[in-house]
Amino acid sequence: GIWLFDDRHQGLDDAYDAESFLSDGRFGYSLIFLFAGWFIYMLGSSNRLVPPREQPAVPHQIDFVRAIGGLMARKLNPADVADQLLEQWANELNLPGGDPSHGPLWSRLKATPTLESHRLDALQLAYYRIRMGKEKSLVRFFNLLHHARKSTG
Repeated sequence: GIWLFDDRHQGLDDAYDAESFLSDGRFGYSLIFLFAGWFIYMLGSSNRLVPPREQPAVPHQIDFVRAIGGLMARKLNPADVADQLLEQWANELNLPGGDPSHGPLWSRLKATPTLESHRLDALQLAYYRIRMGKEKSLVRFFNLLHHARKSTG
């Protein structure tokens, strides 16, 4: 095969004049065009002029707890849940007859020395309001039960 080189366009010929290439007006316009294109590219690809993107909401544990609590609240009877919560607490305290609908549980809880009487009265009132259907939400009852459990250790 034949190998061809074009030395004239590479500047190795005596006829090539580098001074005339640099002094040509088209060379200056070409450089201005290249720098303008580069500048526009840098403006478009930079994120400094763009408002920050909103981060997608990442669910936290409290969101999961609220979702499950809402599901359970719609499916369970509040009176049955209150019974189960009180029965579980009575079993933790080793009180016999943990059924809260019977009076002996409340009298045994009143005999607990670390439980304040006003806290127990508020808990009993919230329990009976739920049992009679006057209260649908268990939040107040659960908070009262939580504080009573903390005071009994």
